Amino acid sequence: MGFMVENHVLRVLCVEDDDSIRLNAVEALKDAGFEVLEAENGDSAMDLVLDPDGVDVVFTDVVMPGRWDGVDLIEKIRLDHPGMPVVVTSGYSLHLEQRLGRLRPPAVFIGKPYSLSDVVKTLEKLATAED
Repeated sequence: MGFMVENHVLRVLCVEDDDSIRLNAVEALKDAGFEVLEAENGDSAMDLVLDPDGVDVVFTDVVMPGRWDGVDLIEKIRLDHPGMPVVVTSGYSLHLEQRLGRLRPPAVFIGKPYSLSDVVKTLEKLATAED
């Protein structure tokens, strides 16, 4: 049985270009009971967001190859899903605080390196937060 919210297993989209980091995050999220979709960059993540079954929360890195970095991805997702909870991670902070500050509703930021247990707790908290 997965991590349930209102009789629905929470679907997390995990976006990370570093294979080992992504695989560890995906494993931890699955172990916590989440259903996990994974993408190695913002471009492939956009295809998954359009999945008819949807995504409940996004956990994304910022700096990635391709047309969409993590913040661009969030901005694009929020056009169709304005209230979607987002957790952003990055090891780089140049201009990031300013870019994240423009997001409404705000994204949760977790700096790299991060604890997978902190990521899981943050996603669980977002999943159970009242609208």
